[in-house]
Amino acid sequence: MDIVVDSLTYTYTGQPGPALRDVSLEVRCGELCCLVGANGAGKSTLCCAVAGFVPHFYRGEMYGAVVVGGQDTVQRTIGELARRVGIVFQNPFDQLTGATLTVFAEVAFGLENLGTPREETMARVEGALRRVGLWGLRDRSPFELSGGQQQRLAIASILAMDPPVIVLDEATSQLDPSGTREVWQVIADLHASGKTLLVVDHKMEYVARHASKVVLMEGGRVVEAGRPSEVLGRDDLEEHGVGRPPFMEVARTLRERGLWAGDLPMTVEEAAGVLRKAAAPRRAAVQKLQTEAPGTVPGIVLEDVCYEYPGGVAALRGISLRISRNETAAMIGENGAGKTTLAKHLNGLLEPTSGRVTVDGVDTRGHTVASMARLVGFVFQNPDDQLFQGQVFKEIAFGPRNLGYPGDEVERLVRWAAGLVGIENLLDRHPFDLGLAERKLVAIASVVAMDTPHVILDEPTTGQDYPGTQKLARLVEKLAAAGKTVIAITHDMEFAAAHFARAIALASGQVIVDGPPKEVFSRAEELQRASVEPPQVARLGRMLGLQECVLEQEALFRALGLV
Repeated sequence: MDIVVDSLTYTYTGQPGPALRDVSLEVRCGELCCLVGANGAGKSTLCCAVAGFVPHFYRGEMYGAVVVGGQDTVQRTIGELARRVGIVFQNPFDQLTGATLTVFAEVAFGLENLGTPREETMARVEGALRRVGLWGLRDRSPFELSGGQQQRLAIASILAMDPPVIVLDEATSQLDPSGTREVWQVIADLHASGKTLLVVDHKMEYVARHASKVVLMEGGRVVEAGRPSEVLGRDDLEEHGVGRPPFMEVARTLRERGLWAGDLPMTVEEAAGVLRKAAAPRRAAVQKLQTEAPGTVPGIVLEDVCYEYPGGVAALRGISLRISRNETAAMIGENGAGKTTLAKHLNGLLEPTSGRVTVDGVDTRGHTVASMARLVGFVFQNPDDQLFQGQVFKEIAFGPRNLGYPGDEVERLVRWAAGLVGIENLLDRHPFDLGLAERKLVAIASVVAMDTPHVILDEPTTGQDYPGTQKLARLVEKLAAAGKTVIAITHDMEFAAAHFARAIALASGQVIVDGPPKEVFSRAEELQRASVEPPQVARLGRMLGLQECVLEQEALFRALGLV
């Protein structure tokens, strides 16, 4: 079933300008089309238009047409379109019905509403849950799942409906590397089966590998539509808010230096082949990592910490850690490994079932969450769990004001924090008039403004485009330079390797490897247990037989004798 967008212009009610401007696009039946661009480029609005949510649910002014399988979406109800188009939103909380008690019932909900026979419903639900790896959690409440597991649940709900057109709006944004890989394999399988797919994703490695068409958008317009090599190979790609995959950037640098000529590779494996051809016969040895001595001031200390959720689910199993003042540490591992549970122990949101947690010498069990807020700032994975004020300025000001700072100091802290995350121009806006990525930045600023010595960021890069991720990288560096401890829970291995001095990998509630990123990402067995893939440059080095782990492009070139 094909998709035809003809001269589509759309303006949301109350907004000063169009979200889409004269967009024309054709996605042929069976095509896998990826939309790329900075946040605010119009990608999500286009997805909603294809699914019929624009204009039937989101009100606004629309010109032009969207035709799916020969049917004009304006002439059909959302209910009618649901049989043709399934959409998975970026935030799984927007998709859960709230009317079911189990994961199984959640996936069955749509089929039951369509009157699907019971036996067929049971078979479809089981098949969908097995495809996304949730069959073992079928009797769990949807609201007891992690954010990544809820995202898989949302995907399963659409897979069970089996529509001919599937739209995925950053459906992998909250998934760990293993989950992302598995979902993209599902996408590839759906493509192979003849489904028409419209996919938004910031993970360019998968876009390059799997897309048959890539559409670059900016400012509500289509900049270019074409083959992945054409669009992702543009010299001005970053100027449009899209970062090239590191493996592709390696090949591009080689080409610029005259060491190789040819089209850019579309996979890590192809990039390894390029490097093999370009590399000198004699490879320079990779220098041994010189690890800096850790800080001497113990900031956060966990001593044999165990935690069980009500019902007996063991989330943490004897974790002992020391994170010194002024350290930057990335916690990595699959969804459900215990990362967020561990982090919630650091500000007293959870208390250990056994063991002990201290922050700057303060035992978290003897203090309220409010008192711990002076020591530890915690940014939740979902910003909507954190935002409640009617203005961005008031949202950021709430924390420091609640801590008793005088008015002029509150003003200074608000503007300082907003500047660090690059949202100075949003201070007069209502938080919920902003997109998810911007709301995430507001939530981060609201915690940073409290000026705590320790800052925890739970999945900070989720939903962020290339410019947003760069802002967060600078934030981590500035906070560390100011002497603060920064701990990030992240599935973004490129972000973890490039901007943190320490990586802590968890699996099944235990720390399985802990150290400098170069050391951690060299431990293949432990990473496999944690369902983590090394960054792309490290994978290239491993494919080429390097004994040492390399994380930067220039280190890779030195190891291969290319400089």
